[in-house]
Amino acid sequence: MGRTEDAIREAERAVELQPISEDAFFGPIHTFALAEVYVMVGEYDAAIDQLETILSVTCAVSPPLLRADPLWDPLRDGPRFQALLAKYE
Repeated sequence: MGRTEDAIREAERAVELQPISEDAFFGPIHTFALAEVYVMVGEYDAAIDQLETILSVTCAVSPPLLRADPLWDPLRDGPRFQALLAKYE
């Protein structure tokens, strides 16, 4: 819709309001949403940065989920994405 900067700003704000360090339940959800926004707007390295954070804590996000969800198709063949999934399997 052409509102890339707005989407990123709002997702980043959610992470700021409930970071993982302060909210073990919603923090990862917001961080995951930020990663989704980044991949949707083509900011793949930023998306992987967020996924690294999420996978380093206990939450519902897992390598099998990332492998199955078509949202992550743009990252699927990338060496950094593959290495991240291998690290947390």
